Amino acid sequence: RRLQSTPSWVDFIVILALSFIFYVLLKFLMGVSERWRKLMDKRVELANQKRKDAHDPFRSKNGYSYDFVIVFKVLLKNTTINDTRKKNSMKAILDKLAQGGIQTKLFYSVQNDEVYCKLRAPIERLEKEADRINYKFPLDSTLVANKLKLGNAIGPE
Repeated sequence: RRLQSTPSWVDFIVILALSFIFYVLLKFLMGVSERWRKLMDKRVELANQKRKDAHDPFRSKNGYSYDFVIVFKVLLKNTTINDTRKKNSMKAILDKLAQGGIQTKLFYSVQNDEVYCKLRAPIERLEKEADRINYKFPLDSTLVANKLKLGNAIGPE
């Protein structure tokens, strides 16, 4: 038995209709994408403005802010706490960081199920650690050569 095929103009109409549907769907998705991009641009701009308005004296003085983040889980009241968990509690870790000269800033996640701990070390602390480990810091050869050429021409300081 032979299969009957549809006329070619019907195939053309079906392909045309599917193409139109895909075109409309693509335009819709591009519109959604553009709205999300604009929303994200506004959020980034707002965050940058908040950062400018924060007037963090540390950032102004040192040229950097926090460098690292530790995330702590918030435990429910009925959670049993074993010795290992007590020894490595958020308070114990923060105490050790403070003793080491590390500055911290804490805040809750949006869901309040985590605590974010931002860390930074002041320049003085970094210098102390570099001295302790005898860190070899590469110098700019051009600046060193210029200083040596000048020598003590200016006189004792």
